[in-house]
Order: sequence, then C-alpha cells, then structure tokens
Amino acid sequence: MLFKQAARGDERIYATYQNVEASSLTTGYAVALAQGTSGASFNGTQACLAGSGAVGRQLGWIGIAAQDIAPNAYGLVQVYGAVASVFVSNAGTSITINSGDSCVPAALAGGVYCIAAPTWAASGFAVLVASNTLPAVSATGWMSGFMRHVL
Repeated sequence: MLFKQAARGDERIYATYQNVEASSLTTGYAVALAQGTSGASFNGTQACLAGSGAVGRQLGWIGIAAQDIAPNAYGLVQVYGAVASVFVSNAGTSITINSGDSCVPAALAGGVYCIAAPTWAASGFAVLVASNTLPAVSATGWMSGFMRHVL
C-alpha cells in the first residue's frame, strides 16, 4: 500500500492490483477484487471492474482506479481519500446526486450510483461519498467523491 504523507492537504491511500479483465481498467472506474471472476483465482492482488451486474463484483469493491491499468498489468487503485473523477452509471431512471450521498457499484461495470443506505449486499460496506451535486443523471457521467471503507 502507498500512503500519501499526512503533512498538508488530504490523505489518500493507494494499493497495487493486477488487472485480470480482458480490457483496461480506466482511471475513475470502480474496481473490485477478482473473486473467481474473469477466470482468475482469488489471491487478493487481482482486480476487475466492480459492478452489481455480476456475482461478487460489488462485495469485493476496493476503490477507484487511480490510473489506466492494462490487461495483466499492475497499477494503483485508490482505496481511501478524495477522488477527483469518478465514473457515474445511470440507474435506469433520472436521479439527482447530492453532495454527501452514498454511492456504490452500479449494474454498468465500473460505474457507481447512489443508494439511500449502503448494505453488505450492495457494496460490502465500502462507499464513495459524493462531494459535489450533479444535475439529474439519466445517462453516464462523472463526479468527484470521497472513497472510504467502513470495515
């Protein structure tokens, strides 16, 4: 893990993971541990896109890709702290995301959307707290937030 020194400014924590997806993990996309997904065995260092549309991809949600990570390459995932740009998925309907709302992995792999109260089934209790208010979102978009884990 890489800890940004707590001198001045915000604190951030990054971890190194291997992308086991067939495509790149894009900066700003939600990332999960590859728990038997994507043909990977579980060793705690392999990652895939987070998303509620596939089994295990939301419970193992670990953070937001801090850089583009090519297939089979290693790269940084931000697991704690302020994130400047996060991919927002649509929820099938127009919703407003307000500052302070809790966001979890969405059905669209790599995207997040807001939920009233995070649950283990929705996110494994990891959340991204929205740090800006977006206009009604009916399609995909981008926002800033604060990544944190409750456990």
